[in-house]
Amino acid sequence: MSGIVVKPLRAVVRLHCDKCGAMWESEDYYPERFGDEVIAAQPAFDFGWTLYNAGNGRRVYCPRHEPTAPMRLMYGRVL
Repeated sequence: MSGIVVKPLRAVVRLHCDKCGAMWESEDYYPERFGDEVIAAQPAFDFGWTLYNAGNGRRVYCPRHEPTAPMRLMYGRVL
């Protein structure tokens, strides 16, 4: 079998607030398994960022904003 195989060596997590557009970016990390992106984003969740499951997609909010409709919280905590 031949072809080109690409394996990422480093990655960053970026969170963009769906309300105001604020952005948070993680330090570089090395993705090795499913869920490593959540571990890399943990400092943002500790700071107050939240990620919600919203119907057909996901919504991200910075510490200054929250959803205006009922959504299921996936990561982070409501302060």
